[in-house]
Amino acid sequence: MLKGHKESTLGDHFDSEQIDKIYYCDKKEDLQAAMSGIIKNLGFQKFIYAFFVPEKATCSSEKMVISGYPEEWRDRYKKNDYTFIDPVTKYCRKNVTPISWSGLRVAKEGQNNKVINEAKEFGLTYGRTIPLHGPGGAWSLLSISSSAKDDFFENNKDPRVAFAYYIAATMHGAVAEKHYKQKGGCYVKAPITEREREVIAWAAEGKTLWETSVILGISESTVKFHMNSASEKLGGVNKVSTVSKAILHGIL
Repeated sequence: MLKGHKESTLGDHFDSEQIDKIYYCDKKEDLQAAMSGIIKNLGFQKFIYAFFVPEKATCSSEKMVISGYPEEWRDRYKKNDYTFIDPVTKYCRKNVTPISWSGLRVAKEGQNNKVINEAKEFGLTYGRTIPLHGPGGAWSLLSISSSAKDDFFENNKDPRVAFAYYIAATMHGAVAEKHYKQKGGCYVKAPITEREREVIAWAAEGKTLWETSVILGISESTVKFHMNSASEKLGGVNKVSTVSKAILHGIL
């Protein structure tokens, strides 16, 4: 690293204290207000967060929705059961990678295209969606949309993309814990070991598995083992979400 150069980290691009307030929102109305303010700081107005818990092996039941979408569109969406044909939702059920709506593979004709075209009538033209999957089969998505083009929707290196991922991870963690408590279930996390914390900390600094192995004096496979173990304990689906959750829970 060049002298005087500060390596960019995940924490350079967002105010974590603002997002962490989500955990103190006990009412849906409070979550709505908090999310509206956070998304507005990103430069957008339209968003939706949806949390799902599987009830059968072949489908999921929507449990909570925090929406900044036009009410008229939400009413039409629910009335026509678009959840089951929406290409964004269908993608999120089976994937963990954030996607720009322009990257969705949709036939020129058919029900999938119908949802996309109708959404445009309400200013939902461009968008980026972040899916998250956690323990017990629970999963969620955060979509941010606009009627105008923006670098956020197409450029994965836009710093707001990491910000949005952290928002999605925080919402998923907060809603999942509240859901399990309401059902009287168990949502216990095994404690993170010191070695796991070290591995996560170097990942947060942008280090690869190999670079971390050199720094800690252990094998690359051992680093991978500890990262996978930490991801499972924290409910992370990849390195970025594991780092986000570690920050969220005060581990880093």
